[in-house]
Amino acid sequence: MQARSQGLDIVRGTAVILMVVYHMCEYAPTPTNASLMTICLALTAFRMPVLFLISGFLSAGIVNKPKRQALSRVTNLAWLYVLWLPVMLLASPEKVRADAVYILDNVWRPATELWFIWALMILIASLFIVVKIPRRTVLLASLLVATIDYSGIFGLTFGHDNLLRYAPMFYVGALCRAEVAGLIKAPFSLRSASIVVVGIAAIHVISELFRHSQGWQLFGPIERISVCAAAIYLLKPVEMMPAVANALASVGQKTLPIYLLHLPLWMALKPVIPKLGGVATPLLSASLLVVACLLIHHAARHSRMKWLFGQPLWWSNGIAQAAWAVDRRYMAR
Repeated sequence: MQARSQGLDIVRGTAVILMVVYHMCEYAPTPTNASLMTICLALTAFRMPVLFLISGFLSAGIVNKPKRQALSRVTNLAWLYVLWLPVMLLASPEKVRADAVYILDNVWRPATELWFIWALMILIASLFIVVKIPRRTVLLASLLVATIDYSGIFGLTFGHDNLLRYAPMFYVGALCRAEVAGLIKAPFSLRSASIVVVGIAAIHVISELFRHSQGWQLFGPIERISVCAAAIYLLKPVEMMPAVANALASVGQKTLPIYLLHLPLWMALKPVIPKLGGVATPLLSASLLVVACLLIHHAARHSRMKWLFGQPLWWSNGIAQAAWAVDRRYMAR
């Protein structure tokens, strides 16, 4: 797609806002309203899965770009991961160690919210191999691995678990790009929307019945991919409300800085925020936090702090030169 799709940005903006709301509920200074927390947990099938699917969709063309541009996409994520890792460890609401061994261990076994950046880096790099394999093989293999991982057989750590579980969404976005683009452009109708809602409800009921009877989510990956497709379609009416659509699309274009900033900012502010209760508190906190993240990002972009959200030239040049040196040695053999 030549032009950026507003509909895609709306979906992404909605997902990242709901992610911030979830973290406001999970790490609130006072117990969160039970009904709101239930809704947040139910939306687990939408938030991160759709962010991975759209990331795959937007990354699909990387393999056709010049080598330096393709490498730059991966090295930018690597820069952000290295730069923000100490910040995330310090801001982590979980108990983490601050010693060098633990920090180095997080480079390949992420235990913070940076697992998303880490997983994206690996999945984008994998596209150069994946595109040489039949699409059906890749999709079926990733679905099978994700389904087995849901059973707990692998016994992997938090970050590795998430990499396997969200890989199918990324590969669907990257390898089924024409189908996703068709869904984005499809006209909205109430009849089709009703069928989508009923279908998703049926898949969810089947998935939950199996989970309660067998103890694991056999239909977890299938349900999440279905929810992603449904969300892209069901959020189409938002485009008919220009003010809301433009606001959500603007947020959707800046998901990365919001993802990086929101939790450290919240953990820094939480001790001084009055301990208010009620359903509105997490929603209001999330709204203010998203605005704060966008303002900080805007200020950084218009100052000498651009490197907070994007790799500096010396980093990308250094990695590119190292990669070319390795490539030349390999070719010399």
